[in-house]
Amino acid sequence: MLMVLRMVTLLLLFNLPLAHAAQYVSRELSAPQTASAHSEKSINELEKEVAELKDAYARASTERFLARFYLQQGQEGDLQKAIKYYQQALTDTEGEEGLSRFAKQETVTELATIYFFQKNYTEYLHALEQLIDFGGQLDLQLQIKQAVAFYHLGKKQAALKNTHQVYQSLKKQAQTPDKSTLQQLLFLFFHLQSYQRAADVQQQLLSLEHDDINQWRRLAQIYIKAGKNDRAAESLLLAYKKGLVLSIEDLMLLCDLLALAKNPFAAATYLQEFMQKGLLSSSVIRFEKLFNYWFKAGEIDKAIAALNQAAELKPDVERFLNLAELHRQQGQWKFMQNAVLKACSKDLADEFVSRANVLLGISELKQGNKASARQAFINATFVLIS
Repeated sequence: MLMVLRMVTLLLLFNLPLAHAAQYVSRELSAPQTASAHSEKSINELEKEVAELKDAYARASTERFLARFYLQQGQEGDLQKAIKYYQQALTDTEGEEGLSRFAKQETVTELATIYFFQKNYTEYLHALEQLIDFGGQLDLQLQIKQAVAFYHLGKKQAALKNTHQVYQSLKKQAQTPDKSTLQQLLFLFFHLQSYQRAADVQQQLLSLEHDDINQWRRLAQIYIKAGKNDRAAESLLLAYKKGLVLSIEDLMLLCDLLALAKNPFAAATYLQEFMQKGLLSSSVIRFEKLFNYWFKAGEIDKAIAALNQAAELKPDVERFLNLAELHRQQGQWKFMQNAVLKACSKDLADEFVSRANVLLGISELKQGNKASARQAFINATFVLIS
């Protein structure tokens, strides 16, 4: 069972098709290419004898076999042995050539994979240079990992250049890249602060999983980082209209983004809709937010209604006085008077007494109650003087 698990690890690390890997195992592990006499020898015996092999190709092939064997063991110490044998297999003896150029390309690619797995990015980049020296080419996956290596080594310009090159190459392909490739590109573009490209990649991921709310959230967050609040709001709004379930945080963020995008009317409309549908519970904080949205949208009557609901849920002196001010703007004198009287029914702090009397006086005067207005103004002046 342990050997099966190790074999799976090897397949994942090298990304080899299962059938190809099985052929390799049956050919290499049971009978190394060096000589049939080695087929019955233990690993320890091979390690002792490899240095004594005179034929350069036989020695390099055996070293590569040992490297692959230790790679399959999967432990850190075994990986270090694998690296040692890979390096030896790639080193030609003076005047003799061991592995062919093609075999060297394959071998150094395997070595590079170990370095990347270990996050040894400097050696990974060096291995890629060797691959090119051996006449090999970097496929798109190696190029993406090269960009990741540059990023982790702080070479962000080189990382961004590489990532753009990979992205342009992928755009020329007829089909959409697989999810894993897109996720790697997204990581690079986002952390390299190329947010528009990150959004483009996220759109492709969204096309693969358009019913996943997390993909829509991620797109919105990218647009927020890019300073495009309107596009971020649009992303969450599209998800909502598709019938996806948005969290309370998503719904509140959507409203705030609409307001930040200078569309307070839409922010108020959707916040009110969310509360009416029960997607958001009614609360003082949300009614006050609704009030602010309607007020910024110039919808004063709707702002008054929202603030009045907040005041009903949690009666508050300042809230009632603010209501009175709004009624004053609208010329609604009786409503203004009622709001002030509700404020006065509470224990007025000294800071509110003068303001309350002034507002009460205005409301009384506008309704023709001159005596009551005069008394309210006197009270306000007395408070100011005292």
